Amino acid sequence: MLYIGFSLMGIGIIWYIVHTVIYNRALRKHNPEIFDESRRQRYTGKRNKKVPVVVTKGQTPAWIMSFGLPLIPLFLVGVVITFVALIVDVFW
Repeated sequence: MLYIGFSLMGIGIIWYIVHTVIYNRALRKHNPEIFDESRRQRYTGKRNKKVPVVVTKGQTPAWIMSFGLPLIPLFLVGVVITFVALIVDVFW
């Protein structure tokens, strides 16, 4: 049972990384000006304390946003299963 919990947590972490990569690629493809300002600041040496707020509704396809929905519950279920398995192993 402990292996199932660790596996679910690992799958959740990998899923998060894959979703982030896909999301950033879609943003770069559909809205490249988001990343231009940070690139410009990096090369000029000026750091701006302002954080640009970007509304991305409609900028990324719905399947990319839907792809990221199950990762947090999956990770949390893995944590709960691992915790329960550790409690069972210690007390029984």
